[in-house]
Amino acid sequence: MLAEFTDRALDAGAVALSAIATRAEQFVVGGVLRQLEQQLAGSQATQAPISADTLHALRAPVVVVVDDAQHCDEESLRVLGTLRGGAVSVVFAQVEPAPALVLPADERVRLVPLSQAGVAEVLGDAGPAASVHRVSGGNPVLVQALAADAPAEPGEGPSFRQAVPGVLRRWGGAVPAVAEALAVLGDGAQPAVVAEVAGVPAPRVSDTCAALASAGLVAGGRIRHEAVRSAVLAGLSRADRAELHLRAAKALHEAGVAPQGVAEQLVAAGAAEPWALPVLAVAAQESQDAGFAVRCREVALGAVPAAQRQSAVDALAAAEWRLRSQARLGEPVEDPVVAARYGLWHTDRAGAADLLAAAQRADPAAGARLALAEAHLRASPAPAAHPDADWAHAAARLLPNLLAGALPAVADDAEHLLRTCPPADDTLEIRAGALLCLTHADRPDLAAQWCDALLDDATARGATTWRAVFVAVQAEIALRQGAVRTARTRVEQALRLLPPPAWGVLLCLPLSTLLSAETALGLTDGDALRHVLPDGALDSTYGPKYLHARGEHYLAADRVLAASADFEECGRRMVAAGRDLPSLAPWRTGLAAALLRTGHPRAAAALADEQLAMPAAASHHVRGLCLRVQAGARGPDHLRQAAKEFHAAGNHLAAAIALAELSRSLFAQGNPTAAAVATASLEDANRCGAADLLERVLRGDEPQGQPEPPALSEAENRVAALAALGHTNREIAQRLEVTPSTVEQHLTRVFRKLGIHHRADLPASPCVSPLPE
Repeated sequence: MLAEFTDRALDAGAVALSAIATRAEQFVVGGVLRQLEQQLAGSQATQAPISADTLHALRAPVVVVVDDAQHCDEESLRVLGTLRGGAVSVVFAQVEPAPALVLPADERVRLVPLSQAGVAEVLGDAGPAASVHRVSGGNPVLVQALAADAPAEPGEGPSFRQAVPGVLRRWGGAVPAVAEALAVLGDGAQPAVVAEVAGVPAPRVSDTCAALASAGLVAGGRIRHEAVRSAVLAGLSRADRAELHLRAAKALHEAGVAPQGVAEQLVAAGAAEPWALPVLAVAAQESQDAGFAVRCREVALGAVPAAQRQSAVDALAAAEWRLRSQARLGEPVEDPVVAARYGLWHTDRAGAADLLAAAQRADPAAGARLALAEAHLRASPAPAAHPDADWAHAAARLLPNLLAGALPAVADDAEHLLRTCPPADDTLEIRAGALLCLTHADRPDLAAQWCDALLDDATARGATTWRAVFVAVQAEIALRQGAVRTARTRVEQALRLLPPPAWGVLLCLPLSTLLSAETALGLTDGDALRHVLPDGALDSTYGPKYLHARGEHYLAADRVLAASADFEECGRRMVAAGRDLPSLAPWRTGLAAALLRTGHPRAAAALADEQLAMPAAASHHVRGLCLRVQAGARGPDHLRQAAKEFHAAGNHLAAAIALAELSRSLFAQGNPTAAAVATASLEDANRCGAADLLERVLRGDEPQGQPEPPALSEAENRVAALAALGHTNREIAQRLEVTPSTVEQHLTRVFRKLGIHHRADLPASPCVSPLPE
């Protein structure tokens, strides 16, 4: 504005003299006058001091312009006040707030921010004017900075980030401190709190905010745009910013603000004082954001006295489990409940039992919930005492009803549990188990709806561990519905949320789904087998499921002996645990498929009949599997009914495969209905995006078998069996009372005989052969 005024004065034939007062020269006597005298000497070749007579002697209109006049020294002000009159005009520019004008004014002009139209005129382009006006508030300096940063998004460029602190520094006084207080407080910027944080008297806050509003930086007592707020804070050093957050935390606490708001400031500061420890504890406990709760506990840990450190370590570990299922601190956890929560996933069965017993002694209610979670996770017997709540009774009934084939009761109990079970760390496995029980009860549609809702809740809470588990369950539901590509994508997402080591013994859940999905997709060299299972993983509820999935994977790769070994080991473990549940791991039909591959149809049919006769085989999905095996052993007539069972179970891919096999058989018989059946098969496959997967079935390109690998010696078999269960060479040597070198030699021969390269490829029982017919 001053530059435009000066240019117009010069165009009109006036003499224009200008000076800029600065804070540094505020106490230099005559500092502004010397700037004017130097200009006068340069333009008029006179060394005379500035005075009314000197200027009137120029015999031309004279305009004297002084910018930032609030910093002008007293002597210069005195002289400048004598110049006005006649052909001499004096123009002062000063910022607000100011106690008064530096000199009485004949006319006062208060500048206002640019309108959106004004911004467009400055930019020369109306396109970005709205966004630039929104960020800058119409402040001309910030508008120019945003223009210089183009094409960067408004507020994200370096010129803008430098311009905002520059505007504040030019004001000086209380303005930068008040702006910084407004920036750090955000929505908590009440005048009294702002005054306390900024260290200025409360009455000055409202005047300063009004001035900042007139410059387009503040609206309604708040920084008007997040980009401005970020730029204000970015202008501070890290130490200054931390100190500002600490002052804000204390001021908010003294003003009676809730712990959450105070804790946000403490977390931003990354430090706390003793008075803040109870505030951080309450905020962490009440927070619905797992990440924020962990940060509260981390800040508190840095401030606690030595005598309270262990309880702070335990509290941090409890918060971290929800976020990553692993404690990063590396210090031992002494709280029995927290230790048991970690132990369910990351210790063996005996260790977990000891930790659970300690938890139940310390906190019977929490211990009872964890014991129920343990029963779902490790295929342990249902606890004798569990929480006295309807959802807990429903949870205890799920497995007995599944084994009894009471699927409607299973669905009712599962939904009741999902409606009423409290969302908590110690109920995670219980809620996930209820979802899977719904799936086993042929209600994957309901399971998907409930899982979506639980996943949304976990996401809102920032509970990464919960999210990973529910995404893994989503994958299993998608697999049961025949959406194998979706299942694979979901598992990969779950393993990104929690890396494999963080899953502990629960790793068998996502890996079994991944194996099955890769098998269905024809990926016999996928990623699933490259993961190493932790000790005790095969003893979990999902261990047999993993063995079954690996058996199917081996069978698809035409490794029939390895597949048969895994199916039999799966069955042995399920029978021994009293959980012979075909809907979880149908090992009989898996073994039957291996027997069909090796030419033993009668033995295969007997296994299918045995499974079909079990009360636990009441689900349509299991019946479809049995009928498909019977079709392979006794003729294709069973395939049509198998497809109907798969349809009833909601598995379109399995139905499509059964119909494709039926179509192939009908075509071989010359039956004219083969084409119609093939069309129905493709329609089913299209529903789950898997039409391309039917090509092999319709062509009849099933693997035809290959020579079995050489049998292992007794010693090789013992070593291989222990290695397949996850034992190290040293552990195997100790158990078999041989040297580690001997173990290594045996494994080398086993790998060569079986044609494998990794321990993960070892079948669970390497020496087991298919049952004879």
